[in-house]
Amino acid sequence: TAASLQYQQLVTVATQNDFDSEDEAETVSYLAEQLKDEFEGTEYALYAAMFMAKDLVEDKNYEGAAEQLNWVLSKTEDVRLQHIVTARLARILSAQEKHDDALALLKPSEEAFKASYLEIEGDIKKRQGDIPGAIEAYKNAFELIKEEPQAQPLLAVKLSDLGIDPKTL
Repeated sequence: TAASLQYQQLVTVATQNDFDSEDEAETVSYLAEQLKDEFEGTEYALYAAMFMAKDLVEDKNYEGAAEQLNWVLSKTEDVRLQHIVTARLARILSAQEKHDDALALLKPSEEAFKASYLEIEGDIKKRQGDIPGAIEAYKNAFELIKEEPQAQPLLAVKLSDLGIDPKTL
């Protein structure tokens, strides 16, 4: 389909270039906006907006990135995609020092997302200087993923950085 071809072009440009030039970044932005406009009801448009958000974050344009992610949230009913976008949006809000707004987003609609939301909560609390709050959030997340060894390493490092030995949990 035309949407898939255009999306493939976007992916090719976005992944083969390192955006050293303004032209490359503009090409990605143009292709993504075109996908959003011409194929609004498709997943290609949603993923194009997510590509744009990623590039905007790299440029420290957090407002623009949040706008793209909010657009995705308004257009999708895919719970997993909503989770990914909400997690990214919370991180963006925290980067803008809007910690309370970020924490307010972290209310999982499904149990499957609770551990990752708790980990992000820990990151935000650590950024705020609330070390006991960060430890509590990380511990709660670690408890939820105890049976998933592949998900533990980064969380274990975060706990260790705060003086907690994950082996004791």
